[in-house]
Amino acid sequence: MDDIDVRLARLLAQRFFARTGVDLTLDETAFALVVRTARQARARLETSALASVSLPFIVAGEKGPLHLDDILSRDDLDALTAGT
Repeated sequence: MDDIDVRLARLLAQRFFARTGVDLTLDETAFALVVRTARQARARLETSALASVSLPFIVAGEKGPLHLDDILSRDDLDALTAGT
């Protein structure tokens, strides 16, 4: 697993937390799915400016299932890799 994939996954988890109040990093299975999805998004960002991320039913919240839907940009990737 690439460190950049984990960093992208943490960024997605932070954004998800800001929207829902649910911390995906505390759920090992959910976060593993986020890392896998981040890896796929990173591959798409090698040739595109934007990569859509969608994980339906990633966790259950108080009001039912929650979905991770986000867009990563090349700028997000560049910011995470700057200085490495």
